Amino acid sequence: MTDKSQGLPEGSAIPEEKDTPKDLDLPKHWQETLVRGDGFVTLESDYDIEIPEVYNTPVYAWEALPMTDEFLERLCDYFANGDRIYEYQGMTKSELAEKKEELEQQKSSASYLEYDAIEEALKALDKALEKAPEKNGERKYIEPKLTEPQMTKEEQRGAKVFINDGYYPWYYDTDKKIGFLARVDRIEGCDPLIRAVSYDKDVGSVSAFLYQQGIWTDQKQAERNLEMRATIGTEEESESYERTLSMIEQSTCEDFTEEDAKEMVENMVEDLNIQDMEVSDCVKMIGSSDTENWNELELNAPELEAGYSFRLYPQAGDVKGYTLQRSKQYENLPETSYAPTFLTACIEIMVTEDGVKKFEWDYISEKKDMIAANTMLLSFDEIKEKLADHLFYAELSVEGGEIPPDASYIYDVKDVQLRAANVNAYEDPDAAWLVPVWVFKVGRTGVYEYDEGKIEESVLPPSVVLINAIDGGYVSVPL
Repeated sequence: MTDKSQGLPEGSAIPEEKDTPKDLDLPKHWQETLVRGDGFVTLESDYDIEIPEVYNTPVYAWEALPMTDEFLERLCDYFANGDRIYEYQGMTKSELAEKKEELEQQKSSASYLEYDAIEEALKALDKALEKAPEKNGERKYIEPKLTEPQMTKEEQRGAKVFINDGYYPWYYDTDKKIGFLARVDRIEGCDPLIRAVSYDKDVGSVSAFLYQQGIWTDQKQAERNLEMRATIGTEEESESYERTLSMIEQSTCEDFTEEDAKEMVENMVEDLNIQDMEVSDCVKMIGSSDTENWNELELNAPELEAGYSFRLYPQAGDVKGYTLQRSKQYENLPETSYAPTFLTACIEIMVTEDGVKKFEWDYISEKKDMIAANTMLLSFDEIKEKLADHLFYAELSVEGGEIPPDASYIYDVKDVQLRAANVNAYEDPDAAWLVPVWVFKVGRTGVYEYDEGKIEESVLPPSVVLINAIDGGYVSVPL
């Protein structure tokens, strides 16, 4: 039997430690400027680092799980809670044809990026038109069984296409029975949506499950939206997200405490027999149980509900898992790089006093075995150099391998965490290794020189960079 720990750098697998925490060689305040490419890339830090004591950073192998009919039925039965499930009804032929005509009219004035997206949307609409009914009929009650993937009305309208950014799509253009889409007959209020997809190596899908009643947003989502819109959105959009965040922060649940919510979540995890996943964080949320799932949350809607949003990740020794939401793909990076088959398992659970409003389990997988009980980590001095190197390599890749004479980039550190994330498994392409990683959130400013020496700065959306804490390699999303 092959010793898979050989896939780790020599000497990095060490015995488990009970008494002495790791010396991470961290400064309490990281204030530094690192320059690459004669100023082409500058990394600036003025940040207080707070990392809890860490004794053990093990490495585990995880394996993707298929979404079987039995697995799907168990999840559906739990969340339907005795109510019947009925077939999801998408758009009719006339509705799809109207959308197709609208998109075709947009092609003439679209940019080349928008044009490509519209072309993909039109292809998806043509396929949907073949199967769409002339009109929607009465509800058809069904049993939870995997079928060919189906689009929601939102996807049919916009035909969203996520390419190499880390998001798995719920819809796949395949005849294989790997999907499920239905609604729960809840009698009162908005009928919840249930959705699932199964792991299939050939299709490229990863198992996931969603139950959602209404529309919800939490503090983390609002902060992320505000951060993005502050750099690429309009002033009106930024004001809207600021208002959303303020409403969430001021929301209260008089008779439903965070402790009550956590107990509800823990009971749910126990009922579903979910293994090796632990609560990582809890934040406030607001939303509406009576709003269709695909609509934006209307802040002026009466009787907005308040609650709590939890995220669960695998626990690897003394560090918690982390799921990288997206990362840009680069070519020819001269550094160790990882793009695992599937990302770190993550569960998002949103609850109010009335019960669960959203349960989303992404990258469903299970712990396979232990590769190392503990690992030796690179010093932080080595890691920060690896970060600066990567930022340089990434920008150089975008520029085709040559440093431009009229552009440079400044990165500023906004957050530093020590977590665990999936990387490629040694000699096991169907699995992933959960390894300790440094998570850096960095802002990005482009400095551009124009005619006659004119300088212009452009603040770009921040990004998250994962660096393998064992060997300093760059961790990306699946290709």
